[in-house]
Amino acid sequence: MRTKLPKAILYVTILLVVFWAYGYISGTMQDHVIPEQGEVQLTKEEGHDLATMAAYIQPKNWEYYPEQLYTPADFEKGETIGPVIEGDEPVVTKYGTYRLRIQLPPDRIYAVTGQNFSQSQRLYIDGKLMGSIGAPGNSEENTVPGSKNYYYIFFSEKSEIELVFQCANFNCAGGNPNKSLHIGEYQVIESLNVRRTFGNFVLLGAA
Repeated sequence: MRTKLPKAILYVTILLVVFWAYGYISGTMQDHVIPEQGEVQLTKEEGHDLATMAAYIQPKNWEYYPEQLYTPADFEKGETIGPVIEGDEPVVTKYGTYRLRIQLPPDRIYAVTGQNFSQSQRLYIDGKLMGSIGAPGNSEENTVPGSKNYYYIFFSEKSEIELVFQCANFNCAGGNPNKSLHIGEYQVIESLNVRRTFGNFVLLGAA
């Protein structure tokens, strides 16, 4: 009986730590933001401080270009068709391009992070390819899915940045990929990722 009690206390303590970690991530560490017509205002004038709190950008009201895999160069040249603005009811297609413009303080080091499950995506920030998960294509045959978290760091000297996601999802029900993400100054996103990793580690250890 004496040996079981300390183990029970330890188990409860681990669970409390896990709940605290995930609660902290979903609460004080992020500010939920819904885009409007493909744009997001993340300035102090709009009540946001990316130096102290990450912004969780929800997957609504992005510009969406269904069944087109556009690059930033295509937008710069005006060689695009669309877009569709997704609301609560997403436009369901197997591949396409998402675009979002974000206003934020200039001359800062920022980071973006998000999750990708069994889909493929390619992310550009201000015309620069940040990375790919799998390989998005316009058919199942030339699409390579992938599953991983992404974490990209970049410097912006401008007060507006452009995010372009090329996405494809031929192997999951529902079609449309997950495009929600966190953005903030580098140290905020780094802290968010550390807490997320720690929470996952503790959760796996308690299982």
